[in-house]
Amino acid sequence: MDFKELTTYEAICKVDGVDPIKSLPFPEFTSEEEKAVNEVAKNFRIVRVLNGGWVPDWYNWDERKWMLWWDMSPEGTAGGSAAGFSLLVVDHDRGLSAVGSRLVFKTREIAEHYAEHFIEVSRGWMVIEA
Repeated sequence: MDFKELTTYEAICKVDGVDPIKSLPFPEFTSEEEKAVNEVAKNFRIVRVLNGGWVPDWYNWDERKWMLWWDMSPEGTAGGSAAGFSLLVVDHDRGLSAVGSRLVFKTREIAEHYAEHFIEVSRGWMVIEA
């Protein structure tokens, strides 16, 4: 299946053959921390499915690995966005990793697709709502 057809977490779960709720670590979360852990689990699944099972080879310096950098500045501050959480840049790295292996993308196009359709899943574990 073309990754561009996958625009919801439910669609990701269908491809992965799992129930979107029952497959979470905390299907009936009772705290903000449990909810955030669920969002991390969702991120791992989304990235793995969008990448088509691709696993980065950290010993191959010639293989590009694409990662997202988020702008979490409050609106009205330097760099702040109207949404308060937006994609700052998509970049590749050859030797230095600022993110875990589970959160890198095989191509720039896949990374940008994730940012366009799954930003709220990242926000769900990266941002503590006031």
